[in-house]
Amino acid sequence: MILEFEWDVSDAMAMFHSYLSFGSDPSAALMDLGKYIEGKIDEGFAGEHTPYGIPWAPLKPSTVRWRNKHGGPGNGILDHTGTLRGSFEAVLEGNNTVVVGSDVAYANYQSRFAAKGSSGTGSHGRSIPWGDKPARMMIPPRMPSTWEGGAIAILEGHLTLVGRGFRRIRKWFGGWF
Repeated sequence: MILEFEWDVSDAMAMFHSYLSFGSDPSAALMDLGKYIEGKIDEGFAGEHTPYGIPWAPLKPSTVRWRNKHGGPGNGILDHTGTLRGSFEAVLEGNNTVVVGSDVAYANYQSRFAAKGSSGTGSHGRSIPWGDKPARMMIPPRMPSTWEGGAIAILEGHLTLVGRGFRRIRKWFGGWF
């Protein structure tokens, strides 16, 4: 995938084996977690904000003019055709990792700032991009604190707890999980 959020729980699984059991396979829990993250990314598109709630930069007037002239099914900042928004999916990698990402070629480009001309020039000698393009983060580098409660609830729903094991898990993750 070109742009992705990966959560590898192999160390945690080994550390907590004596405390909990996912049954024979953690894949259902990981896929539910991945689907949750997909939903959070979609919420960012709907609200036009980063995973941390910071609004995306508005479209430049030149982009709005181009869209008005050429049309398209969507009016959102990064949702003009729906291709990028619909491209995020959760995929299991191995037994202990879920990756949520997009295979759309321009996903990473849209996530990052690009200065005018930073990608060279086009066939007509115009700078690419035409002007400074603001970063519009879709996938976080770390799990946002506002997502933690939902992630914990999903995993708790899959866990068979033994004693006080889950409280130790939360302490070990130090609030990230």
